[in-house]
Amino acid sequence: CKAVGSVPTRKITEITRSRRRTRPQPVVERIMAHLRPETRDAIQALRLLGCRAGELQSAVVEGASVTLATLKHEVRDTRTLVFDQGSPEGHFLLEHQGTPWKGMGADRLRKAWSRARAKEGLEQSPQYCLHAFRHECASRWKKESRAHMRELYGDNWLADCKDNSEEKARLDEYRAPVASRLGHNCMRSTALYGHTR
Repeated sequence: CKAVGSVPTRKITEITRSRRRTRPQPVVERIMAHLRPETRDAIQALRLLGCRAGELQSAVVEGASVTLATLKHEVRDTRTLVFDQGSPEGHFLLEHQGTPWKGMGADRLRKAWSRARAKEGLEQSPQYCLHAFRHECASRWKKESRAHMRELYGDNWLADCKDNSEEKARLDEYRAPVASRLGHNCMRSTALYGHTR
């Protein structure tokens, strides 16, 4: 694919479709209630920060920003997420300085979440897997990015494009902050993230 300058089309599987579906928050809260407090806190971090379960234990929090080891990239690659102090993410981070989730590895979190889901009869539902929280974050961040694009270019920020190249540039501008927070090095991956309408 690199030799011909092409990238294969990403396929959206049924599992991805399920992860992209919105989850009723009362159901999520019932699952969360089955967790031990320190695990519940770590899962809440995943819900707010959109990081992969394996990235959370590397988190270093300073003020309203968090630096994470980025999985799936180069060794020792990191990304820093900076939030407004008044945002839900910023407020949460201000209460968790230092390395609050050290020792909370992916296996530990997945097993605890799986047991909690099983108590609600949802152990087989990909709609309630940990990775679905990345889609939840992407939805929220895309909504923020759309609002920013409307401020810059007006309500029809995408429809008003003169040609395909301008449309592509605006889509990239819209997706870039979300891609950065999710740790994607490809905008095509970011396009798949978020809730379906």
